Amino acid sequence: MTPNPPKSPQISPFCSAPSLEVSLLPPSPEELFVSHNATVTCVVSNVETPGGVSISWKRSSGAGLDVSQTEDRQADGRYTVRSFLRVCVEEWNGGEEFECAVGVEE
Repeated sequence: MTPNPPKSPQISPFCSAPSLEVSLLPPSPEELFVSHNATVTCVVSNVETPGGVSISWKRSSGAGLDVSQTEDRQADGRYTVRSFLRVCVEEWNGGEEFECAVGVEE
């Protein structure tokens, strides 16, 4: 008997959709100590559609922002959105605060 190939998991229309998961990731040690280019990453998982969330950044100094974003499809058909904020290592090590805000698009 030949096993059936694995199927991608699908959410039943009778089940509630998984809620958004938001994570804020600091720069890696390699970025801080080797390349001296730091990236703070805001990750939002379980997004229903591309463009389904908006991500904005604030920093305590009020200085300009260097931001980029990616969207990747998950196995269940939802999306993971990553927003990358590039900052100077000196700003990160100096204790400046960075905030990621996530809004849901209707």
